[in-house]
Amino acid sequence: MRIWLARHGVTDENTAGGILGRRDPPLSDAGVAQAEVLAARMRGAGLTAVWSSPLRRAQRTAELVAEAAGLVPVVLDDLAESDRGDWEGRLVADLARESPELHAAFVAGDPAFRFPGGESLA
Repeated sequence: MRIWLARHGVTDENTAGGILGRRDPPLSDAGVAQAEVLAARMRGAGLTAVWSSPLRRAQRTAELVAEAAGLVPVVLDDLAESDRGDWEGRLVADLARESPELHAAFVAGDPAFRFPGGESLA
């Protein structure tokens, strides 16, 4: 058995350096194009299932991949993005200036890091 993991295509917010978390913007045109490239690459890969988080950007990416494989994506709430708390909707560059220690822990993937008002990385 093979398991393929793919990130959703980009949105205008994350292209601008924003932290999305559970915010739910749609894919940008570039994100749709990325998802279409992924779908083309996965066509013929023998996929038997496609799962997605409930957020629009992930669902649209999954729809395109699943369609290329003749499948229907399964949406699972348990695959929802982590809660980024007070950082959701903020720009990474602003957070790096305002909270350099927290930002450094986030960038390093420190398992003890917790988003202020949100979930931990662990």
